[in-house]
Amino acid sequence: MSLAWRYYTGVKLESLSSNPNLAAPNGGTIASGAISNTDSSLPAVSYLDLTAAIKVADKVQLRLGCNNLLDKDPPLVGATNIAAPPTGNGNTFPGYYDSLGRFLFAELTAQF
Repeated sequence: MSLAWRYYTGVKLESLSSNPNLAAPNGGTIASGAISNTDSSLPAVSYLDLTAAIKVADKVQLRLGCNNLLDKDPPLVGATNIAAPPTGNGNTFPGYYDSLGRFLFAELTAQF
């Protein structure tokens, strides 16, 4: 059996950075109303994945598992601050966060 913890740290929108190479032109700040509070940052997210494997026969192995065991929702962002697919889709970033929720899987391996 194995239990894996996937942790994604919180992030802040790059245009709100104090670095002039990242900051938005013309003062794109929350105060100016150009960026909403909900889109200024994404919180940290943790996912737990559980996997178990068992030897069924001499050359047969069964593996069962569950990714995103606790069915944690991904952080959402506004449609104006998300890129087109595949980078962003469904008001989240599916390349980083589990946008489909809990995922069950099974694998049967036989050696010949």
